[in-house]
Amino acid sequence: MRSGLRSTLLPLGLLIACGTSSPAGESGGESGSTQASTTTQGTTDASTSTLGTSSSSEGGATVDSSGGSFVMNADNGCNAQQCDVWAQDCPREEKCVPWSEAGDGSFGGCTDARCSAVDPRAHAAGEPCTADGGPWSGMDDCALGSYCWGVDAKTGAGVCVAQCTGSEADPVCAGDDTCWELHGTSVTACAASCDPLAPSCGPGTTCTLSTDSDYGPLCLGVDLGMPTTAEAVCDQRIGCGEGFACLPAEFFTACAGGGCCAPLCDLAQQTCVEPTVCSAFTNAPPGVGACSAH
Repeated sequence: MRSGLRSTLLPLGLLIACGTSSPAGESGGESGSTQASTTTQGTTDASTSTLGTSSSSEGGATVDSSGGSFVMNADNGCNAQQCDVWAQDCPREEKCVPWSEAGDGSFGGCTDARCSAVDPRAHAAGEPCTADGGPWSGMDDCALGSYCWGVDAKTGAGVCVAQCTGSEADPVCAGDDTCWELHGTSVTACAASCDPLAPSCGPGTTCTLSTDSDYGPLCLGVDLGMPTTAEAVCDQRIGCGEGFACLPAEFFTACAGGGCCAPLCDLAQQTCVEPTVCSAFTNAPPGVGACSAH
């Protein structure tokens, strides 16, 4: 996909529309505000505006006066992407990177990828970087094929991480790194493996584990927002921070979400505090358990 976004026909009777916020990605400018469309009696008010541009429905597809568009999915979601992180199809001297509209790592909304200018003095993967506008702004000084993650929200400092190459079905990373994909979003990263009982991840990253991830323990950027306290609600696609694993709610006597954090333990030592016990769980490395009530 180029910066002119794809469009598709709206399914007949679709009641929900989603507005799109188009980052000024081709110029590296600031993103605009979003006004969501409204629906009335099964008809869609196709009028929205973003940074002074207007949008309308033409033949069932949604377009806007600036040439952009967004895609309506049959499941009532919206998936507006300015670019494809796998194809890297941005204009020359730009790169396609993950971008969170809210800037807080909450992906999977209307827009989660953007084109950004490549800094002429760009840093390679593994080198320190600075993100303009904070974590997940999509604007940084990393080279093409990488972006700044593990970003400190106050200073903007992070480390460049390589994006996966190949395709979503057959991802590729150099060396011993593993391609980690945050399913349902544009986020990919070539991440290093780690020992959850003796983690040694680099700055801005933490050793994560989750029953819902088949990648094994990996060093992921802390700007993904992993919790690091017992029984804190966690995203099972991502996991918890160092010293914890994200387990399904049934492992706990009380868990306020679909998954919560449990302290890690060595199955050979049984060091958990009663009434919890050190139990094995899916996708954990050999010998690694978590303190759970069941």
